[in-house]
Amino acid sequence: MWWGDPATADGEPPWFDGLAESTVGCTTTSHEWPLSFPRMMEAILDLHHFPFVHAAFARGAGPRLDPYRAVLDGDVIHVEGRLRTESGTGPSQDFRTRVRFPAVMLSETKVPVIVLGAPIDERRVWLHLRFYPRPGVSPLAGRIYSWSLKWAEEILIFPADKRVLLSTEPALSGEDANVLVHADGAIALWYKLAARAFDAAQGAGASAETGAGAEPGARASAGSSA
Repeated sequence: MWWGDPATADGEPPWFDGLAESTVGCTTTSHEWPLSFPRMMEAILDLHHFPFVHAAFARGAGPRLDPYRAVLDGDVIHVEGRLRTESGTGPSQDFRTRVRFPAVMLSETKVPVIVLGAPIDERRVWLHLRFYPRPGVSPLAGRIYSWSLKWAEEILIFPADKRVLLSTEPALSGEDANVLVHADGAIALWYKLAARAFDAAQGAGASAETGAGAEPGARASAGSSA
């Protein structure tokens, strides 16, 4: 999804190799939320919120995120973790997700779930979710399963997430607005990619100005003031 000038769109939308192209049995939902884009990405990458914000539905998900691993491979953030009890005994919930920068998440915990995001403006984002059917069942059963996931997300999960996110300060988030801990490793990696993309865009802009004959002194002055 591209909300800017179509003439400036560059390349194909990011996606995941090996993900089934067929959408048979899938169920989708789209929403517009009054959030900044960085805040949305923080929420997508925050595994640890689940047993606290969704305690009523977090079956088997304990309050301790251990083990937890977030690594960067090119423009993809790989995240794995287990939400368990403090003692390590009893039920637990494993999570495994991938996020291709800037905002395509693939959850691989049970069945594939795709989450896409795009900024509309500084204070609004667009979210789109695709729920895949359960494998190994009839098309009808698979469709019912994916619909049940969508229902749970919209009726049980989204309202709690939205309530927390809209009350979080500052409303316009950014790397400097947060104190990140170990469980925020994936968020730190996303901000690393965002900084890299910003620097590349700045460099491309400077090259374009040079090619257009802009005055070097003016560029240097603008860079110094930033």
